[in-house]
Amino acid sequence: MTIDSLKLLAEGINEYFSQYELEELCGHYEIVLEYIGTSPNHQRLVKQLLGDLNAGQNRRFLIALLEDMLIRCDDRIHIADRESKLYHQQMEPHLNTLRRLLTSGKIPSRKRSKMPSVQPASKIAATAPKRRPALDRDAIVDFFKRANTTVTIVDTELGAGIFDCLEKVESRINLLTSQRPENLGEEFNEALKRFTEKGRKVEVRLREELHDRYIVFNNRCWLTGMSLKESSSANFKPTEIVDLNSLVIERIEQTWRDAEVIIIG
Repeated sequence: MTIDSLKLLAEGINEYFSQYELEELCGHYEIVLEYIGTSPNHQRLVKQLLGDLNAGQNRRFLIALLEDMLIRCDDRIHIADRESKLYHQQMEPHLNTLRRLLTSGKIPSRKRSKMPSVQPASKIAATAPKRRPALDRDAIVDFFKRANTTVTIVDTELGAGIFDCLEKVESRINLLTSQRPENLGEEFNEALKRFTEKGRKVEVRLREELHDRYIVFNNRCWLTGMSLKESSSANFKPTEIVDLNSLVIERIEQTWRDAEVIIIG
């Protein structure tokens, strides 16, 4: 494994995972995470893992990590501005290469392979990203209609449009957001009131440290790159999390339990 590829993998972990998420993942796989001051030492972590891939949990951890990183990278490609999009487009093929090497068991030595580092956006031309089909509003409604358990939505920006998406949900709905109550807006408050007056059960909770957006129901979990309130723009592309499903759901449930209940109205 070359110095460039080690740096790239460490950079990718830093880019796509918060410190909290990385600590949770390391704990789940019993991986020791070292620190520089109060921040994770990403390069040390990568060297430690790649230095002993025969330890089963190291390879499993890296494969799971890379698969999740690729999901997040793909979502960033679809929602980022031009300059940031170029960065993620460069990162994606390198992450794919590392994942293939890990799953095949063929990690290259420093002499046999050199993986180029990600170049500044100004030095490359934009390439067309591979896009998953977007869901239109009717498809989004049908997507949620399948829920036969509590629907938990983690969204950093709640808006009135979210209730249009949930109009056919019969289960309880949990909304977890990082927005303070005073920032939700009258339109959202009125839409929530109309929704609950129909006998629907909705609870809103606050956790300011939220960064990503998730949807959970039927013991399945999806990562989304945009808020449901903007889903009418036909760019809503939920990506199901498979390998880390149980871990992500457990983390979301714990965050919900620790969150502050918001009383609206």
